[in-house]
Amino acid sequence: LYRPVSSLSVGAVNGDKYKNSTVTGTQGSLKANSLKIDELPYEGTLTLGSTITGCDNSWIVCHIDGNKYYLARSTIYNETKFGDSTVYSGSLLAAAANNYRNILCRSNANALIVDKFFAIVMVEGVTDKVFAASYDQMNGGFSYFNSNSSRIGNYNGSPTWYWTSSPNGSSYVWRVYTDGSLSNGFGRPSNSGGFRPFVCLSL
Repeated sequence: LYRPVSSLSVGAVNGDKYKNSTVTGTQGSLKANSLKIDELPYEGTLTLGSTITGCDNSWIVCHIDGNKYYLARSTIYNETKFGDSTVYSGSLLAAAANNYRNILCRSNANALIVDKFFAIVMVEGVTDKVFAASYDQMNGGFSYFNSNSSRIGNYNGSPTWYWTSSPNGSSYVWRVYTDGSLSNGFGRPSNSGGFRPFVCLSL
């Protein structure tokens, strides 16, 4: 993974053995080309709006806060009901985020990245290393998501609405509609909508 310094030496897992790789680049916009974990490339430039690859996924850098890089999965992972109420804590959506973290950790290489580089984030009262973004985060709180077009999420190649983790009253949950607008229409927790994973890369 990448740190905004001129040169960085890292230990990478290759099977059950460790090896060293050297990543070089320019301050503030480090591009890594050589780091591989289990022969899977972790490449990209950590700048706002750029796409990087890692943990078998493609991610969009949606917000930068010091040495913390918030990443949105480029596409929606799956569809799920929100839960029995509009509260994120204890919801099916929060369980989906937790399950996604467990799926990432099935690979020893990915488990190392999750353990060492993914920060715990609190969203709507829930702490985890994978989360569904809140309404405020999707409404410009994350710098990249400042327009409808930037929020559009695809599932199986088609624009699909997906959940935020924020309630809108006692009956609805905020969601990101197919055109990227924020809406609570038809956002009843018993409906099935997309789950888009978010993580925070802490370097």
